[in-house]
Amino acid sequence: MRGVGFHLDERLNNTKERPLAANVPIPLSERLDQLVGILDEAGKGRISRKELVSALLLAAPPDPDELNELLEIYRKATVRDAVIENEASNKLVKRGNVIELPMKRPPGPRSSKRYP
Repeated sequence: MRGVGFHLDERLNNTKERPLAANVPIPLSERLDQLVGILDEAGKGRISRKELVSALLLAAPPDPDELNELLEIYRKATVRDAVIENEASNKLVKRGNVIELPMKRPPGPRSSKRYP
């Protein structure tokens, strides 16, 4: 079986893609939308979820101890840790110690202007 060749100096965002089939907790999916919205609000241009996830993967440390530390943080994290408190999150339904997050969003780039 042959692999796929890449020039080592080619920009990652121009290379052939492979689907990343990963299910994440809904609060983390919402956090991703919030992060994309924060970039949009800051005037950083239209950023896709795919592009932000790719940037975060590239920034992940290759050191096993550092990666394990990140895993431990994730495993102990709560929904409260995932939700970013900002203007957009203030529009989400909150009842006491419960927050209601959207189940599905329309496809395409996220923007805090379009979605709460």
